[in-house]
Amino acid sequence: MIRVLKIRTEVCFGDRIECAPQTYSLFREDSGGYFVRHWKMGEDEKRRSRKYEVHGRDIDPLLKKISQLNIPASPEHVLGCDGGYTELEIGDYGGKSSFRWWSVPPPGWEQLDEIVQGILNLLPNVERGGPYYFGG
Repeated sequence: MIRVLKIRTEVCFGDRIECAPQTYSLFREDSGGYFVRHWKMGEDEKRRSRKYEVHGRDIDPLLKKISQLNIPASPEHVLGCDGGYTELEIGDYGGKSSFRWWSVPPPGWEQLDEIVQGILNLLPNVERGGPYYFGG
């Protein structure tokens, strides 16, 4: 099993639980299947984890998009109020790239946000429009 990528979201408004970072790690199993492990803080302030099986037919196009990315290494970042960060880490121990942006991706990084939203859209219990979901 290998971690393919990790998504981390955190909002900068709300209570302590709403502001706690949430992590979604996409793993590829030795058998070729995929799953996402989601971690977040529960209302009892203990870390919770949930596993979601995802189909290769849904993930493979997103991974292909990653392999074809041509984006600026250091775009102009814009900060704002009442929003949150999204972070996408691609790769694992052998080498990785990490990208972090505020609510709306900076110019040139729109494809990264599309990949993040594409993965989150595959998960049945991600609160659309909730405190840790910033996209479509």
